[in-house]
Amino acid sequence: MGEDIMRQPAWVGIWVMYLAGLNLIGCVLFAWKHVEARWGLGLFLLSAIAMSQLYDAMGYVRLLGITHIVVWTPLLIYLWRRREIIKIKPVPSRTFFAVLFLTNLISLAFDYADLARYIGGERAPY
Repeated sequence: MGEDIMRQPAWVGIWVMYLAGLNLIGCVLFAWKHVEARWGLGLFLLSAIAMSQLYDAMGYVRLLGITHIVVWTPLLIYLWRRREIIKIKPVPSRTFFAVLFLTNLISLAFDYADLARYIGGERAPY
């Protein structure tokens, strides 16, 4: 999958590295003290495994983002419902969760758009 991503415009590769780094490294750093980060880490890993399986089955197609839709939509709902609890956490933690929420929300915008395009017939690999 990495080779396919690298064939995309540079910003796509940068975005994917940022997205994966924030979800993986960020959640690992905060998982020791915050249940929200443990959920984020677990769901990120689930999404990565599912995306790898989907990529192996279908290639680099617009449908890959469905793995984010399935796991991050509930994660964002969970974080939103815990926003009052998150607000009283130390500044680094609440800043991380705000950035995580916003980043995954932006990712979901791309993913929902790609899903709509896939359903609309754009099924060729990128």
